[in-house]
Amino acid sequence: MLFIHDVGLAHLMGTRDAMRWDPAVYERFRSERERPFRDLVAALPQRPYRRIVDAGCGTGRTTRTLAERFPAATVTGVDASAEMLQDVDPALRLVQADIRVWRPSEPVDLVVANAVLHWLPGPEETLRHLAGWLDDDGALAFQVPANHEEPSHRIVREVASEGGWADRLREAEWGDHVLSLYGYARALRSEGLEVEAWETRYLHMLEGEDAVLEWLLGTTLRPVAALLSVEEMARFVAALRPRLREAYPLEAGKVAFPFLRRFGVASHGRTRS
Repeated sequence: MLFIHDVGLAHLMGTRDAMRWDPAVYERFRSERERPFRDLVAALPQRPYRRIVDAGCGTGRTTRTLAERFPAATVTGVDASAEMLQDVDPALRLVQADIRVWRPSEPVDLVVANAVLHWLPGPEETLRHLAGWLDDDGALAFQVPANHEEPSHRIVREVASEGGWADRLREAEWGDHVLSLYGYARALRSEGLEVEAWETRYLHMLEGEDAVLEWLLGTTLRPVAALLSVEEMARFVAALRPRLREAYPLEAGKVAFPFLRRFGVASHGRTRS
């Protein structure tokens, strides 16, 4: 049986360009994915921001949150994915571009990079590039998933190393370009910024026996689907499902999914007022 309860799998296998982001799949766990962003916003320095860039804004929900939180500021969301940007609020200021090369037309006083840096090779260079957007009193805030050593991601890599797809999946982009807390701080301190960095491990209680698999379909499994045929992807998921169920057993209708994230807030002055 093909697990078509996973609308995520159906979406993922419905296009050969599976590396494209699918908002419907990604936002199935919207509440859990938005919690770290809310925590990041709560840690921002209290300042009268005028120009804000939401780097890697996805569907624009975070851009809208920043615009509501700082109504006096001009907020611009930037994301490379046309699919993520296609159905967003037309009132938002959005730019389709790669944040590794794009630059704002003038310095900004806040850059927010939420759950994007781990997808980009060379995170140190990307952070330094983003820091270059800041004015003399600007702040840069980021949040990075750091779950690549947890059973969920380890099991995906194990299945990827087995069978006839192993050679092709060596090319997969796993979204694991993650630094230590010190690595992030060092990169930003090299740009003359003062840095506060910390980790938070969330415990998500997800509904359904295959909830972790559904979570991964929105992110980690996109690169796999991009390299496999429809039939191979179905077999990959079939091999993955029982291992994830064993690692994350169902209890009272829910599975416990621990998730580690790293945070940082950096500025040219004190990070908090």
